[in-house]
Amino acid sequence: MKGKNVLKVARGHVSLWEQQLRALSTAASTEKLSQGTKLSQRCSFSAADVTSYCRLTGDSNPIHTSTSAAQDAGFSGCVVPGMLCGSLFPAIIGSRFAGAVYVSQTLTFKAPVAVDEYLIAEVEVTAIQNLRRNAKITFSTRCFTDENERLLVEGQAVALLPLIKDLG
Repeated sequence: MKGKNVLKVARGHVSLWEQQLRALSTAASTEKLSQGTKLSQRCSFSAADVTSYCRLTGDSNPIHTSTSAAQDAGFSGCVVPGMLCGSLFPAIIGSRFAGAVYVSQTLTFKAPVAVDEYLIAEVEVTAIQNLRRNAKITFSTRCFTDENERLLVEGQAVALLPLIKDLG
């Protein structure tokens, strides 16, 4: 019975992400990408999202799921795993560009993200290199709070995108 409940949570979690990604989807292949182009997503992570992520990845750090453990560690409440926030960047790129291949990602965690806190994840094109069969795009990446734009996560991502008409 327990396994069925976990599966239901996981399926519900995926469905939520599918809904969010559908909302993101645009005809990006017809957009002109250039340095400075920004793409973003506003979201929050619920306690159920965090629990599903922790079960899926095996992250057993109690600061993510136990308020008392988080408070004992100096936080006001449960903290969203940093890699869960980092997962927003390939979601933004992959949902906008069918066939995108995510090559690399660096992340620096600047501040904790509270469960249910709204944040903005943003990628900005910083370099475009046209290759034979695709384009190598470098993005600066960052997450910041929706309320006061406090920086939470920053880094850089590189993706290979299918050649796009009017690229660069």
